[in-house]
Amino acid sequence: MTEVFKYHYVYLIQDQNLKSYIGCRTSNVPPDKDLGIKYFSSGAKEFVQSQRDDVSLFTYHILETCQTRKEALEIEIKFHRLFDVGVNESFYNKAKQTSSGFDTTGLITYDRTPEHNKKMSEILTGRKHSETHKRNISLNHHDCSGKNNPMYGRDRSLENNPMYGKKHSEETKNKNENTKEKNYL
Repeated sequence: MTEVFKYHYVYLIQDQNLKSYIGCRTSNVPPDKDLGIKYFSSGAKEFVQSQRDDVSLFTYHILETCQTRKEALEIEIKFHRLFDVGVNESFYNKAKQTSSGFDTTGLITYDRTPEHNKKMSEILTGRKHSETHKRNISLNHHDCSGKNNPMYGRDRSLENNPMYGKKHSEETKNKNENTKEKNYL
């Protein structure tokens, strides 16, 4: 059996306006035979499609080749942190890579109004899941039933809840109200 060699690398893609994308990749082929030929980043669909449409509008740079995927991720994290790519308008990246996933702090979020929530509730009420979907849910949660459930055998009465009977300070109540108002503006 032949072992497949993996290539781990960190790359930079730039368009003609010098707007960039920084990412890392693990491939079965060398980076110079992969980036801009077979692979065009894990960025937004429009960004990838524009590269496929006319690759000559972009330049591709291998910033670093690494021995392991973990090493490539660590280097990508350093670049993302250095350029703050999640919010930097000079980058196509919409989030920063972190050691625990992506930091999407800079992404545009949409606050949901009570009207929106009501409409979504009406749309989803009565929705039926397919048998395949039900089976997949069951398979994904099979190890959390009975004695495997972290709450198995615990007393769930209100009196045993550590927060039962606690009162919030006026300051906390005001903070909560202000947060609710911001979310609906």
